[in-house]
Amino acid sequence: MFQKLIAVIAAFFTSLWGIKVLVLPSPTPQTYLEMPSKFTPLASPTVFFPRPITSPTPKSIQPSSPKPSPTLTPTPASNTSSSVYNLTSATGAVKVLISAQGGVLVGDQIVELKAQSGAKVLVNKSTDVDTRIARQGTPEVIFSTVPPGPYSVRVKYKADWGGYFNLNVSSAQQTVTTVTVSGDPAPSPTPTPTPTPLPKPVCIGITVYPTSTGPAPLSVILQPNASSGSAGGISGYQWDFTGDGSWDTGISPDAQNYTYSSIGIYTAILRVLGTNGQYSDSCQTTITAQ
Repeated sequence: MFQKLIAVIAAFFTSLWGIKVLVLPSPTPQTYLEMPSKFTPLASPTVFFPRPITSPTPKSIQPSSPKPSPTLTPTPASNTSSSVYNLTSATGAVKVLISAQGGVLVGDQIVELKAQSGAKVLVNKSTDVDTRIARQGTPEVIFSTVPPGPYSVRVKYKADWGGYFNLNVSSAQQTVTTVTVSGDPAPSPTPTPTPTPLPKPVCIGITVYPTSTGPAPLSVILQPNASSGSAGGISGYQWDFTGDGSWDTGISPDAQNYTYSSIGIYTAILRVLGTNGQYSDSCQTTITAQ
């Protein structure tokens, strides 16, 4: 075993510096070094040590930073209900007339126009509801610039909303609808006061002089008999000598002379005018010309 070790060492030195090592076999091994005749020192050998074999260090894989998602400007949700409205053609109008059922309208009324399905197409496309006020005495309103399509209308009367009425608006046309509300009972007419009649003078009768019966031609004097009563006084008398329905004189304060030329029976009629402007009831008498 020892001999083998010596041999390995000798071979190592020989290969390294050119030195021969002789190993003589003997009970006690002797070792001699044989130097070459010309010894040239060799440069210090470069000793190569084998690189230790190591397990490859696993490459650390860093997770890549996620790319920032692009910022998206939210797009308002499209109102699919507005698709039933024609927003490109000419607008129309809605005229609402309000009537009372079995009565009269009292105060103002509020009228609401509503786009169906909540479509924001009214008031410059900002809302689905528009309102107007119908003033007392003018029971109607007009909604202008209404896009064509389906709508509902209702009226608020004295804090109570009525039901909706459906209508359809066409381009460049006015749609007219009438909404009936309960209304109020018609007030009882104020009775016209009956003026107190002014007092009238009183026609008492007619006195005929010299007689009311005689041969024709018959000349007579007609004397009025009257009382002012509560009329205050008498302004004069008016006569119809023959009873034909027309007054033969104006207002005269005196008795009258009249001649009945033809044979006949005549009716003389008298009325009295009071100072308060009131006429009496007429009175009459009969005159006979034979």
